[in-house]
Amino acid sequence: MSSFRMTLGQAADLVGGILVGPDMELPRRVALDSREVLSGDLFVALRGNRTDGHAFVGQALSRGARCLLVEISKLEEIRPGLGGASCLAVPDPELALAEMASHWLKLVSPVVVGITGSVGKTTTREVILSLLGRRFKVHGSPKSYNTLIGLSATVMGMDRGCDNLVLEYGTSSFGEISKLVSYFPPDEMVITEVAPAHLERLRDVQGVLRAKLEILESQRGRFLSYNADNDLLWGAVTGGGLTVQRMGVGVRRGDVRISDRRIVWGDDGPRLNFNLHHGDRQLEVSSGLWPLHGAYPLALSWVMALRFGVEDLFPEVAYGFKPVKGRGRAIRSREGGWLMDESYNANPTSMFGAIDSTLELARGGSMRPQAVLGGMLEMGEDSSLWHRRIVDRLNGFQRVILVGDRWPSDRLPDWVVPVGSFEDALEVPMDLGEGTLTLVKGSRGYKLDLYVEAKGVMDGD
Repeated sequence: MSSFRMTLGQAADLVGGILVGPDMELPRRVALDSREVLSGDLFVALRGNRTDGHAFVGQALSRGARCLLVEISKLEEIRPGLGGASCLAVPDPELALAEMASHWLKLVSPVVVGITGSVGKTTTREVILSLLGRRFKVHGSPKSYNTLIGLSATVMGMDRGCDNLVLEYGTSSFGEISKLVSYFPPDEMVITEVAPAHLERLRDVQGVLRAKLEILESQRGRFLSYNADNDLLWGAVTGGGLTVQRMGVGVRRGDVRISDRRIVWGDDGPRLNFNLHHGDRQLEVSSGLWPLHGAYPLALSWVMALRFGVEDLFPEVAYGFKPVKGRGRAIRSREGGWLMDESYNANPTSMFGAIDSTLELARGGSMRPQAVLGGMLEMGEDSSLWHRRIVDRLNGFQRVILVGDRWPSDRLPDWVVPVGSFEDALEVPMDLGEGTLTLVKGSRGYKLDLYVEAKGVMDGD
């Protein structure tokens, strides 16, 4: 199959832009940060809340950007420094890239798997990519690109011969997933969970449900896999009105049932073992995806394996799967204990799950449980209530550091230490030696990934 891609000239006609410089095929790789530009990239200059990407065009060109996507209002300012590079000037670079990516998606026409949910999106995406990649030509984002600009960059990186495209659809406000779906409609849809998250705009869990169900607006949608244990989601999906096929997974109910979840210690750290039941079929699953709630992304991925006819590959993929950075990765501390790296993000559901799994894992391994917990951002008017509930769940831990100002300051046990930042947390004495198991989790704004880097043995150390 031809590898031909759109040219810059064709893209200019498509989005109503002005091309300055030589016409050429659009690069596959799109860079949104000038510091990440590689030779031959398309650099998209975006206006942010604090910075303007147009101020970094020179840096992008010096790093080898082959062409630029910029605002028309900035063209004359940028033109003198182009050298031999090309520049496509448009009214809105973000929307222009989305239109270009949407056009490219139609030309390539892969089967699109779309994943949304309050927790577990990235893990589910990674497992599905691993499964499908064993038998098909697949493409997915290299990181959690789940916004319009991120999905656009992901789609632009797809080869002409791609069979299956796996995307995450994120949201923090109503209408966001609707917009994503209008540009990049999924065929196969997954809703991992509906839980309190981004409540500043979505208000309550009912609002979260409404936002996640926007994925069903896809004009190409034909199948939905979902978490049947979530009462709100179960009621919405089974209450009538849906025309797509659907298959639920869960411990309490669903077409695919999860049973006998247990966390055990393996040679390379903790492992999650459980059974899957589908009709007369039973499957024993063992995975490096250690939290108890990790069974849901794996079960949802099993459903996609059935859909694509690769269920024979599932046991091997699940067994070899390792959590990605910040999402349940188990690493050794520099002192010899274990760090459970959940530093990427946090909401009440994922926080409760990580706490319970850490305590169970510590009991099974006769270890001393500890935690470094950052606050949960964007929790709306009930933020204090949720943070109090988390603190009340910490009985059983021997030492806890609470990072940030969202936590309650009263009625804290003497084994709980409140601090202002991850830098402060680094200064608090905590035994991370042999026999300790320390959970590190919080919203990204608290930068607990840097705590993990400081205290853990990282790849390459």
